[in-house]
Amino acid sequence: MVNTSVKHRGKLQALSSVDGSIFFVSRLALVLSAVWAVIYLGAGKHAISFIAAGVGIGSLISTLLSANEKYASAKHVFFITTFVGVLASALVLPPESHINWFQICIASGTILTFGERRDRGKMTFYVMLAGIGMLSPYVLPRIELSSDVVSPEFAKAYVAPFVGATLFFLMSYLAFWFNAAVRSQIKKLDIARKSAQELAAAKSDFLATMSHELRTPMNGVVGMVDLLLQGEMRPEQRRMMETVQESSRELLYVIDDLVGASGMEAGRLSPRSEPVNIREVLSDSVEAMRPLAETNGIPLMLKIDEQLPA
Repeated sequence: MVNTSVKHRGKLQALSSVDGSIFFVSRLALVLSAVWAVIYLGAGKHAISFIAAGVGIGSLISTLLSANEKYASAKHVFFITTFVGVLASALVLPPESHINWFQICIASGTILTFGERRDRGKMTFYVMLAGIGMLSPYVLPRIELSSDVVSPEFAKAYVAPFVGATLFFLMSYLAFWFNAAVRSQIKKLDIARKSAQELAAAKSDFLATMSHELRTPMNGVVGMVDLLLQGEMRPEQRRMMETVQESSRELLYVIDDLVGASGMEAGRLSPRSEPVNIREVLSDSVEAMRPLAETNGIPLMLKIDEQLPA
């Protein structure tokens, strides 16, 4: 049961893909053209039978090409042979047969099969061909065949109903294809959405965990620096330790920001308003960078206007 379900899903995914669909479409056309060829050969209408056989051969070649993943060639072979077959039928049979209506299926299949952006030019070309084929019985002269002439009465009584039934079957199949394609895309989007949510949750958990792990040793560093500052030391040493102290506290603030970022992604951000002493911020920033600047021989000075509010 599991293997059957997996196999069914694989077929559905292949059916709903732009390239893989030509394999199913060509097989369907092969079956339908064979039915047409057999029925009208038995009825003695060789012209219809031979044209249907020609379409069937083109569909067989397309099926073999798509089975070998040569999808571009399979598409062109299928639509060209089908268009030529329907066009020839429309010129041989009386207008009462409505055989030119098959061009509707060609246009619909072209739109679905050449649905990707890179194939828009090909899609437009085949849709225009299908439009010309629809008008062919009314603008092109008919080809009269003396061997098996199809009368308007025979076309209306036997050919037109078969055309209608075939059209109904083909359009139902195309509707099923479109439904399968939409469901497949919805499933892919749902999987991508769940994957993105899981990734975001994992990232938030990682940030929260790392923030707590970093905060513990940083608290120890800040505590030890505070104890050192309570003891006796030279002014230069005290200045450097105060820089270490302030830098350590700034690093704790960064760690708190990481916790806030993870909380923001989880929808737990609580903004707060606090006073900020601009002079202290600037002084602490300069003192933190002063050792690196002095090591590289770069003078670093800070001048603050006395009128600047705290």
